[in-house]
Amino acid sequence: MEFRSCYESDIDCCAKILSEAYAQPPYNEKWELEHAIAYLRRFYKFDPALCFVAENGATIIGAIFAYSYPWHGGENCYIQEIFVSPNSQGLSIGKGLINKLSISKSGNSTWLVANENSKLLIFINHWGFLIMDRINSSMVQCNKLITITGKRRKERRACCKR
Repeated sequence: MEFRSCYESDIDCCAKILSEAYAQPPYNEKWELEHAIAYLRRFYKFDPALCFVAENGATIIGAIFAYSYPWHGGENCYIQEIFVSPNSQGLSIGKGLINKLSISKSGNSTWLVANENSKLLIFINHWGFLIMDRINSSMVQCNKLITITGKRRKERRACCKR
């Protein structure tokens, strides 16, 4: 298993995987391939340095698309998409993609919005994310604060006021 930077030439393959992943419960969404390609191309252009793929041999089996932006004197990272081929789920690929992103990004905070019923939330706490807020009846917002100093990574847990 290898985790590497995503290239623009990988987007078509990533879009196919995104379409397959979102066709599964709880989403049950039907993505037209050309719409998935356009969607991922748009987010890739925001910050290609924070887009990564997981490969098994020469086959892409998952991806993460993230971007950073300045916020209150620092940098925040927002995970737009993280998805794994349905046939490759349960193999810690999502964890590997999160780790690759954490090592590669600068700044202190990483945000992720996920469907409350998604398999992703099962692993959220293991990755150090905390559920910060309910956006609506089915979506939750999660946050992970990370400080990277040299090669050593320190994690801090955020707390939210009620």
